[in-house]
Amino acid sequence: MDRPRSSRRIPMRGDHLTQPRNAVIRRALPLDSPLVRFVLAGVMGGRRRTERHGGDGLGNRLRGSMAALPRSIGAAAAVLGPGAQKLLSDAWRWLPVPPRVASWVTQAMEPLRLPLFDAERAVLLDAALDAVIAADATGRITEFNAAAERMFGYPRAEVLGRPLAEVVVPPALREQHGKGFEQYRLTGKSRIIGQRIEINAMRAGGAEFPVELTVTRAASDGPAAFTAHVRDISDRRRVEDERRRLLAAEQAARAEAEAAAELVRRVQTITDAALASLSLEELLRELLPRIQRALATDTVVILLAEADGTLVVRAALGLEEDAQRAVRIPIGEGFAGRIAAERRPVVLDDVDYERVVSRYVRDKAIRSLAGVPLTVETRLVGVLHVGSVHSRTFRRDEVELLQLAGDRVALAIERAVVHDAERRARAEAEAAARTMDDFLATVSHELRTPLTPILSWTHMLRGGKLGADQAARALAVIERNVKLQARLIDDLLDVSRIMSGKVHMEMRPVELPAVVEAEVEVVRPAAETRGVALAVRVDADIAPIGGDADRLRQVVSNLLSNAVKFTPQGGRVDVTVRRLPTGVELTVRDTGKGISPEFLPHIFERFRQADSSVTRAYGGLGLGLAIARHLIELHGGTVRAGSDGEGRGATFTAVFPLPAVTLPAPPMRVDRPRQPTRSIDGARVLLVEDDTDTRSSILAVLEAAGARVTAVSSAADALDAIGQSPPDVLVSDIGMPGDDGYALIRRVREVEAAEGARIPALALTGYAGAHDRARALATGFQRWLAKPIEAQELLGAIAQLLSSGAEAPRTPASR
Repeated sequence: MDRPRSSRRIPMRGDHLTQPRNAVIRRALPLDSPLVRFVLAGVMGGRRRTERHGGDGLGNRLRGSMAALPRSIGAAAAVLGPGAQKLLSDAWRWLPVPPRVASWVTQAMEPLRLPLFDAERAVLLDAALDAVIAADATGRITEFNAAAERMFGYPRAEVLGRPLAEVVVPPALREQHGKGFEQYRLTGKSRIIGQRIEINAMRAGGAEFPVELTVTRAASDGPAAFTAHVRDISDRRRVEDERRRLLAAEQAARAEAEAAAELVRRVQTITDAALASLSLEELLRELLPRIQRALATDTVVILLAEADGTLVVRAALGLEEDAQRAVRIPIGEGFAGRIAAERRPVVLDDVDYERVVSRYVRDKAIRSLAGVPLTVETRLVGVLHVGSVHSRTFRRDEVELLQLAGDRVALAIERAVVHDAERRARAEAEAAARTMDDFLATVSHELRTPLTPILSWTHMLRGGKLGADQAARALAVIERNVKLQARLIDDLLDVSRIMSGKVHMEMRPVELPAVVEAEVEVVRPAAETRGVALAVRVDADIAPIGGDADRLRQVVSNLLSNAVKFTPQGGRVDVTVRRLPTGVELTVRDTGKGISPEFLPHIFERFRQADSSVTRAYGGLGLGLAIARHLIELHGGTVRAGSDGEGRGATFTAVFPLPAVTLPAPPMRVDRPRQPTRSIDGARVLLVEDDTDTRSSILAVLEAAGARVTAVSSAADALDAIGQSPPDVLVSDIGMPGDDGYALIRRVREVEAAEGARIPALALTGYAGAHDRARALATGFQRWLAKPIEAQELLGAIAQLLSSGAEAPRTPASR
């Protein structure tokens, strides 16, 4: 029995829709829709009828059904949309339809094919994420999807038919775009069709942005048509740009770090020597070739700053003449002076020779220079500069290298200068210590040596075994050695006063020729004894100089004694006093031992002797010339020594300036001590001396001269003696226990002021300084004598006090 007709007409159990190729239809079509079932039933029914009646027996009814198929699909499209329309129109292809039916269906569906394609494409374009722009062969826009509207900012209707170039192509690329279209039109070839490229596009407002572009040509036998797929890569480009920026920054940082490491390495190759404890000369000698190699220059020069505001070339490579001549450059002048003044690096790619101070830079034809200041904190140490004989542009890293090297060189130079100063100070201290040791040994020798004959002859005199001649000789030897010791002590005291700056000078007009002639006569006996000729030549009309007579006599005595001492028998000493336009020149020239070139620079130094060994041939402390130099300088003069070498004599020249203003007193002539102007026989003398031996010896001298002497040992006893019987003359020591001589004379003058009397007073003291003398006179003494005291000098001073009474103090005849 046959199945119901409706069942045969619409088999929807899935027998034919279970195949893989029908899966699309099952997903896309609503199979429960009556309209869909109607269409499918028509297709399936046609198949069964064909099978029953044969391909050639198809009746008019079947043809009518086939003719109605497009209308059915069209109705379905109106309800379900163009996507469903397309599926329905192609559904028969996937179903078991006889070939003849397929041909009929194809013919029936032909009127719907183009509308169905357009509908499908519109759906796909609107769903696309990238912008899709189609253009015809003339370059006018034929399609502009929704993504393109969003991307470019134009509505589709506004751009359709407009030239693509004026809508999306930036002005800078339009000419290139037009040439590409023209090339394709003529040759059919294009560099961009089928390629993926990155290029700039333009939005509606004119803003450019990066895009990724793919252009294809539509497959057609008709006019060319093009489709462009455009993707906005602004975000990707920003990410890439940021990545490139970070990569570039990383590479730059790495390169900078590597450059810094290389710079440090190069600086280290220059300045590692600067870290060592080298002397300044060794340091400079080591640094110059290193700097030259590091910078590949022809010259390297280091100048050091001086206190007078100049730069002095201390070391040079390639410009050795500058260093040899110690060229000085004022700060602010020339290339190096400019660097020092501005305290910054200076580079001259082309040297202007008219502005270069050093002529050696011109002579060497240096074309390019680069220099840096050498500073430590804010202190200018010097300048370092390099040069090239060829025109050269110094790179920034080379200047930085030079500056870094200069900073470390400056520290090294300052450290070397300090190191050298410490080393010199240590060497000088050690030399001074050795000199002082030698000097103290000499002092011990010079002081002890005279004591031997003094003690020996004293012992012989005490024994009473000497005849009259021998006794006289003994006394002469004792006197001579005592005076020698006194001279040594005076020299020591003078040096002490000079070192402490306590030398007192009484400046008056002094006739230097008179001083010289007097001292020549004093030295002449010793010269004659040694067989040395002594000659004096003095210019006429020599003006007085300003000076201290006693100190000038000491200067002349030291120079003369020194010349006589070092001149052998048969030699000669010439003394010349010469008038100069602005002063007076004293020259002492001998034909004696001479001075070695090594010792000549030290001839006026304290405690220095050319021969301080135990085998030396000449005695003395070696202080005379040092004292003479200081005294001459205190007079505003200068002194110099010259010698052609050992065994060729020596010359000492002192120059004294004429006084700039008129001095208060008339010129005073310097004479030797005069004999007493009157006898002290019967004079009443009060002697105050705490030392027993000194008191007894002075007492004996005074009593031998006929004086009536009262001798006491203290100031208190002296005041008691004055109260009982005022003396004619008071002779008092200064340094005493309890009240000293100053306190005594002040008390005496106070009593005298009340009574109206005045006792002449003479001070005796072992304190032999000029300030001691001034203090004694200011306190109330009229005369002052320094110990040791010669008898004739003592008697003469007392006689003068007795003659003048209590008149104003006078200049002493001797120290």
